[in-house]
Amino acid sequence: GKYVGYTEFGVKNAEAWNKDLSDLSVMKAQKETVCKHNIDIDYQGFLSKSVQPSVTIESVTPSGGHHPAMLVCSVY
Repeated sequence: GKYVGYTEFGVKNAEAWNKDLSDLSVMKAQKETVCKHNIDIDYQGFLSKSVQPSVTIESVTPSGGHHPAMLVCSVY
């Protein structure tokens, strides 16, 4: 029922947006008519699908760093 910020910038925006009660009402109505109406379709079409994750680990030499190398782990 309200906006929540997780960074300093986000918290400032959330405070400003939460003061506009008409905007909060519009967003709540859209949640009921759009989001809840389509959640079953979205779940069946997208969220129920999964794939095996891809993991890579590589040694990288940072530019201008004090360490000779660092490990970078990427997961997709």
